[in-house]
Amino acid sequence: MACVLTTGFTDECDDSAGGVKRDQVLIAQLDDIDTFTVVAGEITALTQVVATNFYRYAVRKEIANSVSTGTKDALQGTTVIETVFTTTLHKLSNVKNEEIKLLTGKPCVIMYQDQNDIWHCSGITNGAELLAPVSQTGVSMNDMNGYTLAFTAREKNFPYTVDATVVAGLTIV
Repeated sequence: MACVLTTGFTDECDDSAGGVKRDQVLIAQLDDIDTFTVVAGEITALTQVVATNFYRYAVRKEIANSVSTGTKDALQGTTVIETVFTTTLHKLSNVKNEEIKLLTGKPCVIMYQDQNDIWHCSGITNGAELLAPVSQTGVSMNDMNGYTLAFTAREKNFPYTVDATVVAGLTIV
């Protein structure tokens, strides 16, 4: 692959917003993805394995975050992008305990819509893993009682964007 620059960027308007939209987090197991197509950095087609689902995680506004960091090894000629998607689920429960145990069992694919109405996908190639979920009661009555989930994906690319028609065609529970 030739490493030739193809474009420059102009100064853009200050009309962007940070964060992940409320209730717009979808998670499936990596094994449940049959095929996907990427064109110019965007997932334009995705096929789920029959009878599988993406699950909607109803997260509150301004509580989910995605951070991607690239690491280049000049000696080896490799670059890895590590993306950590973090979110919080409120209120401890036995049902959530069991589901979080399942989330740690296999690599996942995570789709999330940002405040600019752009869908992103983390873990589509190698999976995103929930390595160290945290459960906490809180200390004071005003503290959060619930879980912090941080999924880590190591891929060759930054998270792909996802065409909204692909999201509309998913089987979501």
